[in-house]
Amino acid sequence: MARLNPFRNRIAHHEPIINASIAERHDDLIELARLIDEDAAQWVRARSSVIEILQWRPPLSRQQRLRARVGLTPRTVQFHVHA
Repeated sequence: MARLNPFRNRIAHHEPIINASIAERHDDLIELARLIDEDAAQWVRARSSVIEILQWRPPLSRQQRLRARVGLTPRTVQFHVHA
């Protein structure tokens, strides 16, 4: 929980997670689910696409890593109008 809660907060506040160890946080989540219930962990693992999606992630350039580290990652805001 000590690693998951700050990660969750970053996501909830739309902060960049480009340098985050997403695979490690995913493993933490699976482990937390396992501690609660083994069947829950298996259910989450079977339905998660995190690891598969991470395999598609292109490598970051040195400049992208540095910009993300200091919080200079460009942000996009999209507004959806529903009629």
